[in-house]
Amino acid sequence: MKEHDHKDKEDITFLLYLNDCPDGDTVFYLNFADERSRQRSQIAVKPKKGRLAVFSSVVPQEGTVTYNNKKIFAGCLSYNAINTLCPRE
Repeated sequence: MKEHDHKDKEDITFLLYLNDCPDGDTVFYLNFADERSRQRSQIAVKPKKGRLAVFSSVVPQEGTVTYNNKKIFAGCLSYNAINTLCPRE
């Protein structure tokens, strides 16, 4: 999957890996102020069954090319939805 983020739709994103995939990393760019910062702050997560990645939706991420069948359950949370369901007093 090409580089993208979810900042316009949600606040927190999660990826639950449903199987092992030895050649298909998910790459996160933790500092994306400029190209040098992006390259120095990237983290590659190896998909392993049961591994959960939780991150801010402003963090750009991409999936590297894989020749295996990578299965992921993806979801998100939105603060507005949480506050609507659980109003504070």
